[in-house]
Amino acid sequence: MGTFTNSVTEQTIQLRDHHIIGRHPETAHTLIRETAVSRSHCLIEWQQGSWFLQDISANGTYINGKRVAKNIKHDLKINDVVQFGDSESVKWQVSSLDLPCPFLKSTNESVSDFALNHHVNMLNCDDQEQMISQTLSGQWLLEQEGNVKAIHNGDLVRYQGNQYILIAPSDIDATQECEQTAEHTVDVNFTVSQNEEHVGVLVNIDGQLIDLEDRTHHYLVLLLARKYVEDKQNNVPDSEAGWLDKSLLMRQTRMEETHINTQFYRFRKQLHTAAKKLNLDVDIIARRRGEIRLQCNTINIAQSKVA
Repeated sequence: MGTFTNSVTEQTIQLRDHHIIGRHPETAHTLIRETAVSRSHCLIEWQQGSWFLQDISANGTYINGKRVAKNIKHDLKINDVVQFGDSESVKWQVSSLDLPCPFLKSTNESVSDFALNHHVNMLNCDDQEQMISQTLSGQWLLEQEGNVKAIHNGDLVRYQGNQYILIAPSDIDATQECEQTAEHTVDVNFTVSQNEEHVGVLVNIDGQLIDLEDRTHHYLVLLLARKYVEDKQNNVPDSEAGWLDKSLLMRQTRMEETHINTQFYRFRKQLHTAAKKLNLDVDIIARRRGEIRLQCNTINIAQSKVA
């Protein structure tokens, strides 16, 4: 996403697709409490694949030391130095010009914002882990072990002792593009013991192997895999193959919903942690209203020699 970085404090500004910088708390998305900064100083927007800055102040905005014309859109470039007013202390460098993506906006002016991806975001909060992810329909979820809560644009999230506001881009095309850039080729291989008490999982992401070994929570993932294989054998379209109703899964396993959520949480955390070591971002558990599925390119299920 578009990002400004203060070279002195190293504080960052994560840009919304329509972003106002100023010193008035009711109009500015980013507050800068300097007398040289106007109440609404400048507008930064994402349009047609580029970031543009428009000065709307009384005190002027400077790019690389030159004052820009007021109310005229100026195309931003990487490493541009933007100064608000004539104060030398209010200088920010354009450190990223990526397209708008969701992020957590800090309610504390001295704390930087936190960028989110569209897959798994692990947050450590007061010694309790949380996960933020997005469903295929665009719904954001905040998960702890056993608990899943829908969150929306503007909701508060607590992380590392600070309060953040969830900011999701209103530009639908930008959101879709973010999702597309995160796609990978994923093959999942299961090794299942005869009594099905041991389920090993080997994930191949873009040719890189991740051995998740044998874990109890892999059994539920195996059930999703079998549903996908069954649907494909019955010529169910790709968009619908593998979706399993959670209430049916509860009856099939005789598990409470909280227990099922916990098992999938542990699997996603395990995969996320392993993939992160390879600089990969992937989540193969997809959700939509009341349903869940394993989302990958190919699935192979083999029986091990272990009883």
